[in-house]
Amino acid sequence: MSDKNIERELLHSKLIRELRPEALAAAAGERFIGEHDVASRYGVSAVTAREALRALVQEGLVVRHRGSGTYIADRMEFQPVGVLLELDISHPRTSPFHLRVAQRLCTWFREHGLRIRLYAGTVDPGEHAEEFTAPEFADDFSSGRLCGAAVVYGPWGTYWKEFFSTAHTPNIGLWNDHTKLRVHLDYAGMLGVAIDKLVTEGRRRIALIGWGMERVDVPGIDGLAGLFRKYLEQRGLDADDSLIRTSFQPAQVGAGWEGLHEIWASRNGHPDGLIVLDDMLFSDVCAAIASLGIDVPGQLAVVTHANANAPLAATFPFSRAVFDPDACAEAMGSMLLAAMRRESAAATEQTLGFEWHGAVAPGGREVFATTEWTQRSG
Repeated sequence: MSDKNIERELLHSKLIRELRPEALAAAAGERFIGEHDVASRYGVSAVTAREALRALVQEGLVVRHRGSGTYIADRMEFQPVGVLLELDISHPRTSPFHLRVAQRLCTWFREHGLRIRLYAGTVDPGEHAEEFTAPEFADDFSSGRLCGAAVVYGPWGTYWKEFFSTAHTPNIGLWNDHTKLRVHLDYAGMLGVAIDKLVTEGRRRIALIGWGMERVDVPGIDGLAGLFRKYLEQRGLDADDSLIRTSFQPAQVGAGWEGLHEIWASRNGHPDGLIVLDDMLFSDVCAAIASLGIDVPGQLAVVTHANANAPLAATFPFSRAVFDPDACAEAMGSMLLAAMRRESAAATEQTLGFEWHGAVAPGGREVFATTEWTQRSG
């Protein structure tokens, strides 16, 4: 390529970068700057201006009507919605909840007449990437080639907060404070209900096994371990740190088994109640209960987190708080679609509730109750 052609290509790319943010910030149907005005504003030839506008047409940002002019396109008509799952989908310990949310999101958007582009990364379960392992998503999102983005699992860090929060493309995240819109699960509510359930059964030494990174909306409280201590104190119970294990990532093989063995060996005595904050940890806990010969519920009453459509099995009765990945996907899809349509009254954050399933004793009957979700705007 000659120096002249290289210079022309660089000018063309620079012009597109200048025009793209202006097109992204405008509303569908608005009149956009024409090629003559582009040429005049940037001091380029009419041919260069025409080629730059043609590139924006190809990206789905503008449409050109002969004899009328250039207008902002309805991006939902021309561009796909990006669904990002940075997790390695081939890993056997990848969270079934995240996989289900991603799959249902794709189905939900298709059912609403939108095209989908799914981006899968290579992050091992339990890890957080400092950068995108699906770089195609970063490129398409930052270049405005997506009409919206749903981040089921993405990178963390202050840079990514700016990446998402300053973008003109609507975006939503699951358990992700970096995105403009957010969906969370009510783990704090589950913890309170679980403690109350155990207390009503006369349990006084309650243990906790979980992953302590979950977000809680309580001022001055850092993570679920801190909230667990606060809840116990409010109910007149001692918070024994030897009964709290929240450093285990659910995807770590044997994490729940190790956690319960450590708790059962406490010098202060065995617990009589146990709350498990993840269904993957619960399967390990079941193995530990068997290996230790614990009588459930005689010695230990158990409450666990669970996911809808993913039944848990145990040889003993247990209670569970069931979260629904399908409801999560629907909430994310509805909020993102409202943002793409620029509906000003739409919620910017939702916390989804759970369905409570009481323990089943031999010949007994399960008890059901449902918590409501909350939503916040602004």
